Amino acid sequence: RWLGEKRTRRLMARLHGSAYLSELDNLPNRNYLLSELRREMPRARAHDAPFVLIILSLEQFDEVVRRRGEAFGDRALKGMAQVLRRFTRTSDFIAHLGGADFAVLLNECKHDDSFIYLQRVPGSIAVSDGHRMLEVPISARVQQYDMQSLYATDVLRDAEESRPLRRKEVQHHGSEAA
Repeated sequence: RWLGEKRTRRLMARLHGSAYLSELDNLPNRNYLLSELRREMPRARAHDAPFVLIILSLEQFDEVVRRRGEAFGDRALKGMAQVLRRFTRTSDFIAHLGGADFAVLLNECKHDDSFIYLQRVPGSIAVSDGHRMLEVPISARVQQYDMQSLYATDVLRDAEESRPLRRKEVQHHGSEAA
């Protein structure tokens, strides 16, 4: 009987963990992000330290998977996760929202400061199809916590519904244009 209870507790712990982890490299998922937002919102208000939520997406991902296959799509998602881990501070939070969407929660960060982070993230992910490298473009949406929203779901929805940013193109002499 004791062994049965121990197995039940272990199974419950795994189920609880799976409710907060994505199938992609055990990154936190949407549920975990909402939990993190619920924790971060009162702290941000108390310390008058806003945070920024960035939604990064692999553009036209469904079309890419349809044309190149599931294995190619999996490599693109793993490549995106690796890039985000490489460029994100340990004090910040990365989550896989499902499909081609990722979120990065930049703590104690304002909207304008988030562009420093976005400059480090490449405009595309290079993925091999077995014969050549193909570029999968990345889009970004940025939303600063306004210190007024009461629900984490509202903060996430606002970020997901914000307009995608347009990446600046580098001109010949190193100057940038919109």
